[in-house]
Amino acid sequence: MCRLSVVIPHLGNATLLENTLASVLANRPGDCEVLAVLAEPYDDPYDVKGEVRFVAGQTCRDLVAAVNLGIHLSRAPIVHVLWSGVEVTEGWAEIALRHFRDPRVAAVAPVVLQVEDRSRVAAAGVVYHVGGATLALDQGEPVISLASRPKRVLAAHPAAAFFRRSSLERIGGLGPSWSGQLASLDAALTFQQLGLWTVLEPRSRVAGPCPGAAQASAFREALKAEQFFWRWAPLLGPMRSLASHGILVVGEGARGIFDFSVLPRLAGRLVGGCLGIVAQDNRRRVERLRQQSRAKPSAPAGPAPHRSFRPGHDARLRSTTSAG
Repeated sequence: MCRLSVVIPHLGNATLLENTLASVLANRPGDCEVLAVLAEPYDDPYDVKGEVRFVAGQTCRDLVAAVNLGIHLSRAPIVHVLWSGVEVTEGWAEIALRHFRDPRVAAVAPVVLQVEDRSRVAAAGVVYHVGGATLALDQGEPVISLASRPKRVLAAHPAAAFFRRSSLERIGGLGPSWSGQLASLDAALTFQQLGLWTVLEPRSRVAGPCPGAAQASAFREALKAEQFFWRWAPLLGPMRSLASHGILVVGEGARGIFDFSVLPRLAGRLVGGCLGIVAQDNRRRVERLRQQSRAKPSAPAGPAPHRSFRPGHDARLRSTTSAG
C-alpha cells in the first residue's frame, strides 16, 4: 500500500496542471501515488498516464468537489492536496510525513513560496481571527527569516496541505458549502475543537500562484464569509467575535467604495448573517464529534490504516476512474 496520495484538481488550465505534475513526478517519494482529477478534459500530451492516475471528474462543480473526489478515490493514509500551478521542491513530502507519527497531528502545512520570487513567503500557514478575517502568515517575508523548527498553526494554505485521511473521515471531509480557503479553515477549526493539530513544517516548501479557485462575485464572497463567521462565532467567543467583526465589516464597506462593490458586499453580509444565525447547529455538530472521539480508542502512533473516505456530502461524486 502506498504511503502518500497526491491529489491535484484540474479545472481547465493545462499548463498549470503540467507544471505541477512535472515537479511532483521529479520529486515524489517512494510509495506515492499521483491522482489528477479532471473537471475539464485533458489530452495527456506527454503520455504520463503510466505514472499518474487520471480521474474523470466532469461532474465536479468546483475545486472542493474535485478535491473530495480525489480523496475519495485515493489509497494512502496520508493525502496531499496540491492545486494546479503549485510546484514542489526536493524532499518536500518526506519531511512533512514524519509529523504524522504523532497521532495528534491531523494536517501538516508546507511553506508556500511566491512563484515570482522564491526567496519570499506567500503563506507559512493561515490564521482566522475571531472577527472573521483570514490571513496568510508571514506573507512577503524572506524565507530565511522563518524559524527552522516546526510549530503549530491553525491551518495550512489550501493550495498545498497534507491531511491524515482518518482525521478527515472523522469530520466528514471538506465541507462542500465553502470555497477552497473556507473549506480548509472549517476543517482546521474542527480539528482544533477535537484536540487535533496542524503543524507548519518550514523545511517542506512549495511554490505557486495558488490558482484554481474561481473568483466569486462580491455578493457571494461576502455571503459565504458571513455564514462562515456565524458558524464559528459561538465556539470562538461570541462577544469578542462580534466586536471585531463589526470593525471588519465597516472596513470592508469603506474599501468597497473605491471598486463599487460596497452595496453587493453589504447585501451579501446581510443575507449571509441571516442564514448563518438561523443555522446555528455547529456547536451540536462539534459536540457530537467530541463524544464520538471519546468513545473510540486512541489513534495509532503511525499513519492510520486506509479506510474508505465517504463524507456524507459526496453522494454525487461517483465518477469513473480512467486510465488516461
